[in-house]
Amino acid sequence: MKENHTGRYTAYVKYFVIAALTAAWILAAWTGFMLGVVPYSPGDEKDVLLLGYTRAEWGIIHSWLSVGAVSITAVEILITRKSLREFIRYLTEPQGKETAD
Repeated sequence: MKENHTGRYTAYVKYFVIAALTAAWILAAWTGFMLGVVPYSPGDEKDVLLLGYTRAEWGIIHSWLSVGAVSITAVEILITRKSLREFIRYLTEPQGKETAD
């Protein structure tokens, strides 16, 4: 008989999504921080900031990283919706077994 290995593959998918989620948010935050901290060069749009990219190019990279981070967050919510639903139910239900008189 063939064994069912879907639980193991599901765990690998979850680990991959969590790693991608972490990387996407860290890179989006880093590029946003870099764009906010690096001073402007008035009148010179060809000013290279880092790795040969200009401020405008880093802005485009930041935008796409942010879109990717939000998209991966939506995938993570879809994957863990059952656990999330149970957690919300746990938070909203009364925890004590005492009855009100």
